[in-house]
Amino acid sequence: MTLKTNDPTQLGVAIFDNTGSLVKKGEIGETTTTINGLKSGLSEPAGHYKVAFTDGTNYGPQVALDGFTTLSMKPSSLVASNQTGSAQTGLGQTASSVAAVD
Repeated sequence: MTLKTNDPTQLGVAIFDNTGSLVKKGEIGETTTTINGLKSGLSEPAGHYKVAFTDGTNYGPQVALDGFTTLSMKPSSLVASNQTGSAQTGLGQTASSVAAVD
C-alpha cells in the first residue's frame, strides 16, 4: 500500500518485528518512536525490526532497521540501609527495593 499525502504531519512511524507483528505505533505527526521493554544489553540483528509510515490506519512499505544493541543499565551509584536500597543508573533511572536486615 502506498500512503499519499502532501502533509507529512499526517503520518506517524510504526515498528514491526520479524514475524510482521506490530510492535509499536507512534503518534501521528511524530517522526520517531521508541520500543519499550527490551532487555538491557540485548543485541538484535539487522532486519529483526522493520519500520513503516502510517496514517493511523494504513501502513506504507516496511523497511528493515539496522542491527542494534540496547544500553546496559549498570548502576552508577548504590545506596543501602537496613530498610531500603536504591540504585541510580547512568541514564538517571532509579531502581529501589525494601529489605529488612537482622
